[in-house]
Amino acid sequence: MNFADIFGKINSWEMPTPSLYGWFHILFLVLMVVGTFLLCHFFRNSSTKTMKIICLACEIVLVVLEIIKQLANSCRNGVFAYDWESFPFQLCETPMYILLVLLLNKNEKAQNVLITYMATYAMFAGLTVMVWPSTVLNNTVFGNVRALTQHAIQVAIGIYLMAWNRKNFTLKNFFYSGILFVIFCFIAIFINKVVESQTGAKIAMFYLSETQESAILIVRKIKPYVPFAIYVLSYIVGVSACAYLTYETEMGIYRLHLKRAEKLSSKTN
Repeated sequence: MNFADIFGKINSWEMPTPSLYGWFHILFLVLMVVGTFLLCHFFRNSSTKTMKIICLACEIVLVVLEIIKQLANSCRNGVFAYDWESFPFQLCETPMYILLVLLLNKNEKAQNVLITYMATYAMFAGLTVMVWPSTVLNNTVFGNVRALTQHAIQVAIGIYLMAWNRKNFTLKNFFYSGILFVIFCFIAIFINKVVESQTGAKIAMFYLSETQESAILIVRKIKPYVPFAIYVLSYIVGVSACAYLTYETEMGIYRLHLKRAEKLSSKTN
């Protein structure tokens, strides 16, 4: 038995496709909420070293799950043939790269931008999937566990990093995180074009493919009627608007926390 046989068996472990808000989905939602609460409650005022240890733990889990996914999807019938549709460069996979850079980074300004991206763009994308995971759920045990674990971590670490770096969670840093998102979008378009031209595989990283249909309902409705450039622009604007709403929501909660703290402080004085 070679390694292709071993990893090929992973996707043979089947289960009924989990239903939306069935026990399997709710279990991971609960784990996500509990994990987020524990991180924010106990570690929001931790040192940079502790924050990076938490990020390292999340990075290790994400990388290990991604490697297993890549091998499992590419090993079929005892033969390894890379599955380009599984290429790890979707919006919800960018935390795997951002966390790595964050761990290696020593520049405070860059750190603020990376954390803001994690707390807005990445957190919003992960939360969207956790609330409505129909696009990632299937009939394989590993596929479902991996998908919901990945997105739950994405939400928990995003909210935690915002709480940890709350004093630097500014509109300026959000703007720069938006530039980072745009860069990711153009990298995704480049990957889509190169892979399709070189291998013939039809892939849609970030759902920004000229040939593949988008899984995002609103932009999917727009795409057939506009040039690809307008479609890309509408995608960037739409996702950025949602990320901005996420930013304002998180800032609103933080401001309420500050007001509550001020009231408690005035009472004690």
